[in-house]
Amino acid sequence: MSEEVTHRKKWIELSFRIDPVAREALSAFLFDLGSTGIVSEDFGDPALRAYFPSDCDPEAVASRTQVFLEELGRVFTEMERPVWAWQRMEDEDWSLAWRRFFHPTRITPNLLILPAWETPAAEETGHIIRIDPGLAFGTGQHPTTQMCLKALERASSTREAWSMLDLGTGSGLLAIYGVLLGAEPVLALDVDEDALAWAARNLELNFVQQQVTLSKTPVEDCRENFDVVAANLIFGEIMRLLPHLPRLLAPEGLLILSGLLDSQLNEVARASTVHGLAVQDTLLQDEWGCLLCSPVEKG
Repeated sequence: MSEEVTHRKKWIELSFRIDPVAREALSAFLFDLGSTGIVSEDFGDPALRAYFPSDCDPEAVASRTQVFLEELGRVFTEMERPVWAWQRMEDEDWSLAWRRFFHPTRITPNLLILPAWETPAAEETGHIIRIDPGLAFGTGQHPTTQMCLKALERASSTREAWSMLDLGTGSGLLAIYGVLLGAEPVLALDVDEDALAWAARNLELNFVQQQVTLSKTPVEDCRENFDVVAANLIFGEIMRLLPHLPRLLAPEGLLILSGLLDSQLNEVARASTVHGLAVQDTLLQDEWGCLLCSPVEKG
């Protein structure tokens, strides 16, 4: 599996410095344009980077991107003009190139995220999760992921036995921490085959492959329900999936909605109410927010 997903390729990298409010729209556009991967976690670097196969037409990509950025400027009138550039990455696997930005990250006193190629300190206590994110989102360095991890800790503190659904699992980080906190069974879904391959690798790195089921099953076709559902997605995906999420929750379940700018929280909260959910708490970090919701009691 490792050899299948880590073979060396040539890539074209587009890097952007753009206001966070427009990142979601830009990411969706770049995927539609043919990007095979987007790195939007900071690693101390605020740039958004998109990667295209070297056999694409770079001039066409650049031209369409410039037009789209001009349209974004008319929609988000208060943001500064985006700065962007593109370059060829000859004979380099981009998923390995940015490893130099990924360092051990302390999320909570009980959790350390460790790059798979590093060794923890001998005195380290608590949970250690080893991650090799590859092409997938999820290193624990982005605020949206950190808030999900903290929410999982909170959920586990009030539950002796609980099941978990991880929507858009990416690197598998949330599913892994769910298992370490006592969740069983855990179902991790993602529509991206590369992400599922890297998630499988990370499950093995943390010896939890037997406790987590990876699947491409669409949320709409999922018929089970879970004590905890984590959805660290972008705003548009959360809004699209929200009508389906209440039926996936156990009666006293917890829904973790992250990947949201704080300016988007009110709209998601209102939509959650429409679909029979109540917001129990809100987590905030930098310009990002996370909603913790539960089903409204009927009767």
